[in-house]
Amino acid sequence: MRNKILIFAVMILLVSSLAGIGCAKAPAEVIVIKGLTMFPVDHPVNEIVQPWIDMVNEGAAGEVRIEWAGGPEVIGTWEQTDAVRTGMMGMMLYQPFAYNESFMPCANAEGLSEYMPWEERESGAYDLWVEIFAKFINGRYIGMTHSYAPFSIFLNERVEKIEDFEGLIIRIMPLYEPMVRALGASPVLMPMTEIYTAMQRGVIDGFMTVQNVPIGFGLHEVSKYILHPPVFHMEGARWMNLDVWNSCSKHAQDVMIEAMIEMEIVGVEHAKELDERSMKIYLEAGVEILELSPAEAEEYVRIAYDETWAEVMRSDPEYGPKLKELLKK
Repeated sequence: MRNKILIFAVMILLVSSLAGIGCAKAPAEVIVIKGLTMFPVDHPVNEIVQPWIDMVNEGAAGEVRIEWAGGPEVIGTWEQTDAVRTGMMGMMLYQPFAYNESFMPCANAEGLSEYMPWEERESGAYDLWVEIFAKFINGRYIGMTHSYAPFSIFLNERVEKIEDFEGLIIRIMPLYEPMVRALGASPVLMPMTEIYTAMQRGVIDGFMTVQNVPIGFGLHEVSKYILHPPVFHMEGARWMNLDVWNSCSKHAQDVMIEAMIEMEIVGVEHAKELDERSMKIYLEAGVEILELSPAEAEEYVRIAYDETWAEVMRSDPEYGPKLKELLKK
């Protein structure tokens, strides 16, 4: 709880400090930007969305106003990218890179990154993503939060070795489809909102997601096990329609970027706190952590990264190698 209070105290200070960025003359008309999140507004992952909006609205007052329109209840998860790409909506406030895969073939690479967001800004990976978003989805990549948060498989069947995955049905998103196939399980795509019923009725045997996401959907109530070690990391992108970005003043653009740089640091701390909060809830609900043996764990991790990088290279031979060079230590 102390960590959570500290995080939000820092957020409040950041709002105040960024309010004074620049002194550009306000345009005659405020640009209103409607934003979406992949998760419902009240999901714990979204706790760091509104503070960033407040920072921008304060710092760019009279020029830009961002309004959080909602989540998948406004526009479905798989339709959100196209809504922003075409200008129907102005911004994605929180969306994993992998949900852009149908437009951006190299999108899964970010989940494999071995760097924090601020390190990617220094390495050149950030600038490459700016180029990629502009080219493939008419977007301006702003930054990323929650890069700390790892992924685990939640199960209702006990798994002690890799061969135990044979025949299991696992709900996936594009990032980990190659991994799940290589493990011998059958991957299925479905919205997060349908997982609870699917697990409850035995339609699926498990699902893979960030460790701190299930509590927002009550999925600990229908899960028996969490498999460790975790792999990958959450890649919660914040990006906006490129035409809308270009219509904003340089001052407003600078406010958004500076606020994002600050929130990337806060976001990592929030993800750690949320992970701790989530794990406590899982254990209290009786969910058991399954630890693979050292040899099985090593092979599990190897499959996760090798298979996913191979798919990125196959899907995008132009940007895949460039991203791998910039995202691997």
